[in-house]
Amino acid sequence: DVLFDLGVRMADLAHQDYLIKGETLKDIRYAHETGRIAHIFALEAATMIENEVDRLDVLYGFGVRQMGIAYSE
Repeated sequence: DVLFDLGVRMADLAHQDYLIKGETLKDIRYAHETGRIAHIFALEAATMIENEVDRLDVLYGFGVRQMGIAYSE
């Protein structure tokens, strides 16, 4: 579910001129220099990882750069 949601948001982002996907410091600087906004993908909780630490690499590959380690309902 998380990968689908990320994919949909990234597809929307690909059609934007003002917003760019921010994955590196270079992306953030480029956005600033060109008068745009760099969107940094983040997740509020790490529940989707469960006990599979390799899923972090998958999320990183999708562009997630920030994730909370705990979430309280």
